[in-house]
Amino acid sequence: MSLVLSNICVGSLTDYANGRLVFKWFSLDELDDAKEFASKFDEAYLADIEGPITAIQQYLGEHLMWDVIEKVGGLLEEHGDLLVALLSVKSLNDIDLDDIEENGVDAISYENAEKYGEEIVGDRIPGDLNYYFDFEAFGEAALVDVSHTTHEGRLYVFY
Repeated sequence: MSLVLSNICVGSLTDYANGRLVFKWFSLDELDDAKEFASKFDEAYLADIEGPITAIQQYLGEHLMWDVIEKVGGLLEEHGDLLVALLSVKSLNDIDLDDIEENGVDAISYENAEKYGEEIVGDRIPGDLNYYFDFEAFGEAALVDVSHTTHEGRLYVFY
């Protein structure tokens, strides 16, 4: 699995507003320590998230929504690259985290657009005519109608 949402940075908003940087980085395994650190300040904020997923930072902004951070962290641990791929095409506003927790991510992974095209066409084309059909072009054209992304060399199609 790739590096995803491995660390969060919690800081003091009051100190930041007064020109001082008071912050500390925590791994997702240290969320209790992060909460304790945040409780020391009148106004604590989420200063940064380390990892390739900007959807989480855009959703949370500077707000320390511990329940969301914990849930996304757990889902990333369970679903890994599939959830990373989903978050690259949809925002957290468009995703039902409870549904993913219950049912998983509704997606299929393919090696590439050609393999996606082959699956869509299936055996509708007689054997000898397969050599004349451009499955890659067909797969790429079919991707226009679905949410999809490429992550770490794999094509993910979401339903």
